[in-house]
Amino acid sequence: MEGIRMKKLALAVVALTVIFICSALMNFGTFKIPQSGWKPLGDASFYVDLGESRGVRCVYVFLSDEQRVCFDLYAGAPGSWKRVGKLDKSGDFCSWEKVNVRRETRFLKFEFQDSAGEIGEILVVSDDGKKIGVQAIISLNETNESLSHLIDEQDVATPPITQKYGTYFDEIYFVRTAWEHLHFEEPFEWTHPPLSKLIIAFGILSFGMCSFAWRFPGLLAAAALIPLMFFFGRRLFGSSFAGLLCAFLITFDFMHFTMARLATGEIFILFFTTLMFFLFFQYFDEAFERGGGDVVAAHGSLSKSALRSLFLSVIVFGLAFSTKWNTAYGFAAVLVLLVLTLLKGAFGREVTFTVVAGLLVAALIYVLSYVPYMLAGHGFYDVLRLQHSMYVYHATLTATHPFSSPWWSWWLMTKPLWLYFNDLNGKVSTIVCMGNPMIWWASIPFMIMTLIRLVRSRFSDKVSVFITIPFFLQWLPYAFISRCLFIYHFISNIPFMIFATVYWLNWLCVGPSHPSLRRLGKVFVAAFLIAVVAFFVTFYPIISGIPVSPEYREALRWFEYKEETKAWLGWVFVSIPLRSYFRHLLPTI
Repeated sequence: MEGIRMKKLALAVVALTVIFICSALMNFGTFKIPQSGWKPLGDASFYVDLGESRGVRCVYVFLSDEQRVCFDLYAGAPGSWKRVGKLDKSGDFCSWEKVNVRRETRFLKFEFQDSAGEIGEILVVSDDGKKIGVQAIISLNETNESLSHLIDEQDVATPPITQKYGTYFDEIYFVRTAWEHLHFEEPFEWTHPPLSKLIIAFGILSFGMCSFAWRFPGLLAAAALIPLMFFFGRRLFGSSFAGLLCAFLITFDFMHFTMARLATGEIFILFFTTLMFFLFFQYFDEAFERGGGDVVAAHGSLSKSALRSLFLSVIVFGLAFSTKWNTAYGFAAVLVLLVLTLLKGAFGREVTFTVVAGLLVAALIYVLSYVPYMLAGHGFYDVLRLQHSMYVYHATLTATHPFSSPWWSWWLMTKPLWLYFNDLNGKVSTIVCMGNPMIWWASIPFMIMTLIRLVRSRFSDKVSVFITIPFFLQWLPYAFISRCLFIYHFISNIPFMIFATVYWLNWLCVGPSHPSLRRLGKVFVAAFLIAVVAFFVTFYPIISGIPVSPEYREALRWFEYKEETKAWLGWVFVSIPLRSYFRHLLPTI
C-alpha cells in the first residue's frame, strides 16, 4: 500500500511539473532569429516594393546589436513620399522594434541618419495583422549587396510579433552579456556576478542563438523547483500531503511563472536559495531535535549526513551569491538559524569547520565564475577591482524607473512591474511581474499566525522558527535601502509565503479534533486550491504575453498607486533618520 501511495504522489508531482512546463511553453520562444544582417553606410536610404498597394499597419525591424539605429520611414511612391514614422533606438540587443504606418501604400522608404547598428530583418504587417511579402528592395544611394539580407528570412517571425521572437526587459543586457562570454569578449553587464549569464550562455551553446535557447535554462530551473518544493514541504512538515500542497502552490504562482520565461538572474536566485534552505534544513532538523525541541540545548555529535547537508548548503550559497549579491540576506538567515542550534551545544567545532570549508568552496565557485571575464583579457586584480566597482554602482545608484516600488508594497502587490507591453491594433500583449493574489494575500494572515506561534512557543516550534526568520531577514533589510527597488527583489520569499500558508492549510485538514471541523477544513482547503488555479487561469494572458483586449487587461488592474500613499506608509514602516543612516550599508544588488 505504501508503494502505491508513493507512486500516486510521484505521479501528482510529475503532473504538476508537466502542467507548468506546458503552460510556460505557450508564447515562450522561437528557434529562429535573423542570422544575416545589414549595416547602413553613412546616411543610407532605400525603399521596398510590396508588389501592389496594400493597407499597411506597421513595420517591424530586428535590431541585431546594441548600436544606434535611426531612420525616418516614408510611405508613397518614388518622387512623392510622405513621412509616417521614425525609429531612434540604441542599447537593445536581438529585439524587434515597431514603427506604425497605418496607411495604404505600395512602397516604403527608409532614410537612415548616423546609424551604426545592424538590422537583421524587416517585416511589414497589413491592416488585418498578416505579414506582407516584400517583392523587391531598391537602394537609393549606395551599392550594397547585403541589403538583400533585410528580406531574406521572412519566415523567422509571424504576426503578432510579441516577446516570443526577441529579447525584452533586462534580457537585452543578460543575453548580450551571455553572448559576449561565449566569444570571450568584454562583458557589457558587469553590475552583477556572472553565473546567471553563464547559465544562459549554456542554453545558447546548446540550441543556438535564439529566444528559446536563452530562456530554456530558466524554464528548467523553475520546473525543478516543483519537485524540490514537494520534498522540502514533506521534510519540513513531516507530511507528503503538505509537500504536495507546496508543489501545487509554487506551480501556480505568477512570479515563479513569469521569471521562468525571462532570461535574467531572478529565477536562478529562487532556485539556488530554495535549494540552499532545503539542504540547510536537513542539518537544522537534526540539530534542533537533539535538544528535544529546544534549540538552546542541543547536545551530542551530529551525523555525517547532517554535516554533509550543511556543507552542501553553504556551497549552494556560493552559486546563489555568484548570481546576485542580495542572496547574502538569505545566507544571513542561515547563519542566524545556525547560531540558534549552536547555543549551548556540544558540536560547535565540527559545525564551524564545516561552514568554513563550505565558504572556501563557495569562494572558489565565485572566482571561477569570472574565468570568461579573465579570458577576455583581465587579470585577477581586475576581478577584485570590479567587486569594488559593483558595490559603488549599487550603493550610489540614483536612477529612477516608472515601475519601481518600495519594499513594503511588494507583499501587498500595490504596484506590479510591467515587463513587456505591445499594442497590437485593438489588442494588447503584456507581461506583468506579480504574485498570485490568492497565494500572496492569503499568506499575510498565515504568516502573522506563524509569527504568533513562534513567540508563544518561545522559539521551540521548529517549523515556525524556520519559516519566519528567513522570511523577515530576506525582506526587512530592503527597508534601509534608498536606491530603485522592484517587486522581483521579493522573489526569494515565495517559498516561505507558501510554507506559512501550507502550515495552516495542513493543520485545517488534520489538526482539529472534531471530525466535522476537519471536514470543514478540507472543504476550505479544496476551495482555496481551486481559487488559486482560477486566479492563474484568469491572469494567464496578462503574465504570458497572450494578446487580449485592453478592457480585459484593465479589469485586472485593482490598485491605483499613489506617491502620497508611498510616502506615508514608508514613514510608518521605518523612520527617516534610521533609513538615512543605514541606506549606504545595505546596497541592493
